[in-house]
Amino acid sequence: MIKLALAFFLLVSLFSSSFSATEAQCTEWGFGSDLSCENCKKLGEVVSDTELVSECNKCCREEENSKEEVYSKAQLVVCRWQLKEFPHIYEFVNKKLHQYKKLELQFQQGRRPTLLMFDQKGQIAKTLSLSSWKTEEVEEYLKAKLK
Repeated sequence: MIKLALAFFLLVSLFSSSFSATEAQCTEWGFGSDLSCENCKKLGEVVSDTELVSECNKCCREEENSKEEVYSKAQLVVCRWQLKEFPHIYEFVNKKLHQYKKLELQFQQGRRPTLLMFDQKGQIAKTLSLSSWKTEEVEEYLKAKLK
């Protein structure tokens, strides 16, 4: 009986891990829409949390060899009163934000740190949750994507 239950659990786990999660669910889990499956692979090498790695794999996409996306401007949206709850974003806002001329800071009550990337037409092209990002990751991303 135990072997049957274990086999059923493993089958359900394997079956469910093959499905992709919705963008909203991925954002809730803290994964951005540009998550590379290569990053999930690296995550699996350094953490033992198999559920986290599985969620990562459900939200990632394979790297495309096409031209890299770049954006004309960006907007960092965050709640002024919750900013200190995200120390890396707090540090970025206070020490690094001024270095990015095409990045605008907007305070919105109750908003978790979110980065909006705009295309050449001024339309939102990508939305990223920055809740779990480190200062260096924000900088690297903006240097690579904001032209």
